[in-house]
Amino acid sequence: MSPTGGYVALLILNGTGGAPKTAFYRHEKSYVALLKIEGKSLRKVAQADVGGSPKGSRSAPTGNTSTWGNFVEGDIDILRRDGDSLVKLGSFSLQGHPASMRGSTP
Repeated sequence: MSPTGGYVALLILNGTGGAPKTAFYRHEKSYVALLKIEGKSLRKVAQADVGGSPKGSRSAPTGNTSTWGNFVEGDIDILRRDGDSLVKLGSFSLQGHPASMRGSTP
C-alpha cells in the first residue's frame, strides 16, 4: 500500500517458479497489478511484468517507486508509478537469489 494513500500494488505470481514447464497455468513472468483506492472500492488501473517467482518487494517512502526481487532470474526490477500507470525503470542482477528483502529509510 502506498504510504501516501490512494494506491495498492499486488503481486500476481502467474504460475511462475516451481510450476512444471508443461503446466497449462505456467507463465514466464509474474506481474504487479496497481489498484486505485476509491472510497471503499478498489479499481485496477495498470499492470507491469516482473520476473519469475518474486520473493520480496519494497516501496520508497513517497510510494511512487518500488523494487521487486525475482527469484528465478536472481535480479531486482524497479517500477515507478506515474499517475495511474506503472513504468518499468530497469533491473539489476544479484549474486544470489532475493529470497528476502528489506530496506530502511534515513
